[in-house]
Amino acid sequence: GKDKRAGGPVALPHMWRQRTENLCEECDRTRATCERLRAKSRAIQEEAIVVERETREATLRALARKLDETSRLKLELDASIANVSSEVASMEDARASVETSSNDKHGPLALAKSRLNVRTSKPGAEVVRDAAERSLEKEVGDLEHSIRKLQLEMQRQTADISRLDQTRARLEADLKDKVDALALDQECEGLQLDLSVRMK
Repeated sequence: GKDKRAGGPVALPHMWRQRTENLCEECDRTRATCERLRAKSRAIQEEAIVVERETREATLRALARKLDETSRLKLELDASIANVSSEVASMEDARASVETSSNDKHGPLALAKSRLNVRTSKPGAEVVRDAAERSLEKEVGDLEHSIRKLQLEMQRQTADISRLDQTRARLEADLKDKVDALALDQECEGLQLDLSVRMK
């Protein structure tokens, strides 16, 4: 019969050897699986590092393009503001010139009206409607017409200056937004560069 020892059947040498060989084969298979998993893990880690580096580099390139574009737009806005400011100054000079022309006509108008008034206030028999009176009436009419045209021109110029001032205010607000965006993008770029240095 079978030799029984404390606790269970006794393994025969060939069974013992077979079990040991089976365990060794299973161990070899497990070791090979572990090696494949470690290799796969290394490949995944290396791929993640490459992807992360490429993503950081792409982000830096995108930030650089954004900074360039925002800087270009800022320069364009600066130029536009300078142009509008120059145009406002020119319009203000032109309006001042028109105002001076208008004011210069008030004295001659008052004089012509005064002379016309003197002529029309003559005693009855002396009142004569002649070429001199018609000339004074024409002078008064021409001066009043010129003053009205100059005042309308001043109003138009004032409206144009107001529109230019509004345009300049919008440009300046847009410029402030660009300056703020530029500062944020520069801060992001600095943080990204710092991250890239630390991740190497």
